[in-house]
Amino acid sequence: IIDSDGMDIPIRKINASIQWIDSNQARITLNQTIGAEWFYIELPFNRNNIVVKRSDGLIINSHNAWIENNTLHIIDCGPASMYLVTAKMPTVSNLPPVANLIWSPLNPAPSETIQFNSTSYDEDGYIVNYTWNFGDGNASYEKNPTHAYAKRGNYTVTLTVRDNNGATSVIQKKICVWASWDINHDNKTNVQDLIDIARHWMEKGKPGWIKEDVNRDGVVNILDLIIVARHWTG
Repeated sequence: IIDSDGMDIPIRKINASIQWIDSNQARITLNQTIGAEWFYIELPFNRNNIVVKRSDGLIINSHNAWIENNTLHIIDCGPASMYLVTAKMPTVSNLPPVANLIWSPLNPAPSETIQFNSTSYDEDGYIVNYTWNFGDGNASYEKNPTHAYAKRGNYTVTLTVRDNNGATSVIQKKICVWASWDINHDNKTNVQDLIDIARHWMEKGKPGWIKEDVNRDGVVNILDLIIVARHWTG
């Protein structure tokens, strides 16, 4: 390397060992002293802008620290030469993603649009693929899809997620789809459904917060009774 005065500055290569403090902090111990006995590094997830601090308190420019071929490289300056410190990075096992899902409304009716949302995450990377199976022969590859079921019934929703290192995780949840006016799920619309409404009369909450909120307007009242009456089976 040639400095600003045209002088040729030799580069000495020094090997070092790396000891991890946690998943993104490590101590680099040099095999020989070059002014600093050891380095402390902070390694961001994206492995850019690595923070390097010498044992004497000096901070090395982030441009002089990088990872190549799974080896950490640090360039440091001495009184008459420059040093290239190298330390082999340990092999880190990939953590699989964590799959999870939610949907709204919680108690959907046939043909009603349901909003599904993935709340999945990956601690040491990011998710690259979402595969939904709604349990009725339909699927989606969106992160947050919508879906409607044509018929009443109990369905198993399966979400499979894959992270950037190929690890996968699967979660399954049951969803019950029924006619909203059949409050007690007995396949009849009769006085039992009216009794259920009476038990929660004038209670309020978020739309669809309770089965007795048949029309999902956030309150149990006469409008819910009217819907039950229109589908009366006795």
